[in-house]
Amino acid sequence: MTARGRLRALGGCVAVALTLGGLTACETVPPSSSDSAAPALLDVVGKPADKAAELLRNAGYRVALLGGHGEPATASPTRLIVSQTPEGGAKVAAGRTVTLTLGDG
Repeated sequence: MTARGRLRALGGCVAVALTLGGLTACETVPPSSSDSAAPALLDVVGKPADKAAELLRNAGYRVALLGGHGEPATASPTRLIVSQTPEGGAKVAAGRTVTLTLGDG
């Protein structure tokens, strides 16, 4: 092999090494969590179901309503929220679902 051929081979090896090294660096960078910079979720426990659902939807969340026994429910001004998941204050990105459990009423 000539000097020029060895130089080309070395250049090719360097190019491959740089490419693989770049790919490895890209793969080892952890993805950022979309929730880490998310706002704190509103605490709607104790609020009327219709107002709680409206507040969360206006803040960009999807809302699932459940009755006290886990059955699907509808928002009502006479039924209060007894629990929510995730809890108020948690960092939750807009677009996520917040599950509200309604008390009897």
